[in-house]
Amino acid sequence: MLNSPTATDAASLIGLLTIASAALPVGAFVYSSGLEMSVAAGDVHDEESLLAWLGDALDAGGAAVESAIVARVHCACEARDRDEVSRWDHELTALRDSEEILAQSRAMGGALVRLLRAERDGAAGIEPFLPVEPHFATVAACALASFGVEREAAVIGYLHGWATNLVVTGSKLIPLGQTRAHRVLRELAGPIARCAERACDLHDESPFEQCAWGASLASMEHEVLYTRLFKS
Repeated sequence: MLNSPTATDAASLIGLLTIASAALPVGAFVYSSGLEMSVAAGDVHDEESLLAWLGDALDAGGAAVESAIVARVHCACEARDRDEVSRWDHELTALRDSEEILAQSRAMGGALVRLLRAERDGAAGIEPFLPVEPHFATVAACALASFGVEREAAVIGYLHGWATNLVVTGSKLIPLGQTRAHRVLRELAGPIARCAERACDLHDESPFEQCAWGASLASMEHEVLYTRLFKS
């Protein structure tokens, strides 16, 4: 029989579910991170190709980089080390490979800061550690640390929220039915867990690398797409 969660455990879990929720009002639903262009080009056209596109991002793309940043910012925030939080936020800025992705990352970060400010004492504990115009990954990691969520769980929750938003996006664009979209999300459980494990095991001085150039180019080309549903 499972033990009943303590009040602290329940609060941490609720905080994790809140940040990971696709309903989090930070504007994620208006971005496709290049997926819309990939669908228009025919590169993503069914359940299997969507799963492969998302798997590439988790293996060597933007999601892999963000997960590593979340893991490090989480540690820095727990240590109340503002310099380290800023260091990793600046690192993420350097690793953003298109203006569109950079704008998305900062816009969602600002939205999450405003959301936390609107809650009673929601941002009071983390805002002194945040740099100017922080990335969404930075704010989310600090918030999850302040909620008492353990580091690996924080990374998994962050990646699950990322995946959920893009699966919903793919289900609209391809389109996929609800059953197939849910199946894609379930199939991503393993890749998400492996991505989170790598992010937490990566040494701080190891180089952060990404090589999902197709998604990056799709994001850059998106602005010339004649008919668009999403911003990127």
